[in-house]
Amino acid sequence: LSVYLLTLLSIVIIKKIRTQKRRDFLLQEIQKRDELVENGHFVAVLELADKYISEFPDDTEIKAFRERLLDFTNNDPKKAQQAFVKAQKLKLTLKNYDENSELLLDNNEKTEISQLVPYNPNLKSLYTKLISYEDKKEKQQNFLIEYDRIEQLVKEKYLKEAEEKIKKLKIKYRNYEEIDILKNQIAEEQKLAMEKFESAKTDLESGKMSFAIEKLNSAISSYRDMPEGLKLENEIEKNKKISKLKLKPKNISQKPIEIFFTDEVVLGRADVNVNPDIKFTERQISRPHIKLSIIDDKLIAEDLNSSVGSFINGDKILSKSIKSGDNLNLSKVIDFKIYLQKTDGNVTGFILDGDKISYIILISELEFGFDGKDIIQEKKHKIISEEMLKLIKVEKRFILLKDQLEISFGNKKYTLEVIK
Repeated sequence: LSVYLLTLLSIVIIKKIRTQKRRDFLLQEIQKRDELVENGHFVAVLELADKYISEFPDDTEIKAFRERLLDFTNNDPKKAQQAFVKAQKLKLTLKNYDENSELLLDNNEKTEISQLVPYNPNLKSLYTKLISYEDKKEKQQNFLIEYDRIEQLVKEKYLKEAEEKIKKLKIKYRNYEEIDILKNQIAEEQKLAMEKFESAKTDLESGKMSFAIEKLNSAISSYRDMPEGLKLENEIEKNKKISKLKLKPKNISQKPIEIFFTDEVVLGRADVNVNPDIKFTERQISRPHIKLSIIDDKLIAEDLNSSVGSFINGDKILSKSIKSGDNLNLSKVIDFKIYLQKTDGNVTGFILDGDKISYIILISELEFGFDGKDIIQEKKHKIISEEMLKLIKVEKRFILLKDQLEISFGNKKYTLEVIK
C-alpha cells in the first residue's frame, strides 16, 4: 500500500510539474503575442490563444486579445496572413520603384491583392499607392504616345491637324510644359506659312502669277493642310482647266460676252459632226464659215469656203490680215467690230463686238472698256492669261476667273459662267 501510495503521489506530482511547465510555456509564448502579430503569424497566435484560454479560462485579457485579433484579421487569420506577406512584398517593391520601372503588377496579381485588401489595412494603403504610381506612369506613357503623334504631324507639316490635337492634349494634360512648347512651335510655323500665303495672294491680285504660284506652293509645303491655301490651290486648278467663259449680264439690255483662251477660233453654224467655237443659227451662215487665227503676230481671217462669203470692211475675202477697227461681216447677216490688242508688237488678243453678243479671244492679255452696251478697246479693264491662269482686273486688283463669280464694271454687273 505504501508503495502504491508513493507511486500514486509521484504520478500526481509529476503531472502537476508537467502541467505547471506547460502553463509556464504557454504563459511565456502568449507574452510574445504582440511580436507574433507584428510579424504576421496570425494563425499561430490564434491557435496559441485558444490553447492558453483552455488552460486559463478565466484570463479575460487574453480573451479580449483573441477578439481583437479576429476583428483585425476580418475573422480569417489565414487570409490575413497571406495579406501580410503581400503587403511586405509590396513595401519592398515600392521602395525600389522608379519612373523607368516596368509595369509593377500584372492583372492576376492585382486581382489577388484586391481580394486580400480587406484583411490588412497596410496592404490597402500600399496597393492604393502602387496603383497611383502605375496610373501616373500609364498617363505619362499615353501622353508620350499622343505627343509623339503630334510631333510627327508637325514634321510632316500637317499643322492644322496638329493644332487641333494639341488643344485636346492640353485639356487632358494641363501641367505639361512640353505641350506649350510644341503649341508655340506649331503657331510659329503656321504664322510663317500664312505670311507666304498672304504674299502669294498679294502677288496674285497684282497679276504676278509666277511669283504667286511659287509662294503658294512654298506656303502649302510648309503647312500642308492650310485651309486657305488648299482652297486657293483648288480654285487655281479649276481655273487652269477653263477654256471658255460667258459673262452673263444682270441687265437684259446689256450684251453677253463670251471669252475664249486660244489663238484660233472657228465661226459657223453647228451641225452633225460640225462644232464651231462661235455658233450661229442663221441659215445663211455656213458650217463652218470662217477661221480667225493669230499667225506671225497678225490676225488672219480665212474664209472656209462659205456659200455666201466673208467680208472685211465690205470687201469679200478668202484670206486677209485684219487691223484693229476693221468690220467683219458673215454672209451679210452677222456683223462684228474688231479690236486688236498688241503688246510690244505681239498680238495678245482681240475683240469681236457684235450686235447681240461680243467675244473676247485671249492669248495672254487684253484691255477693254464699254461704250454704252458695246465692248471696245480701252485701258480700263484687263484680262490676263499666264501660267495657264486666267485673271480679270476689277477695281485695281486681279481676281481669279471662276464659275458663278459676280463682276461689276462700273454700273455693268455680270455673272461669270464656265462653258463646258
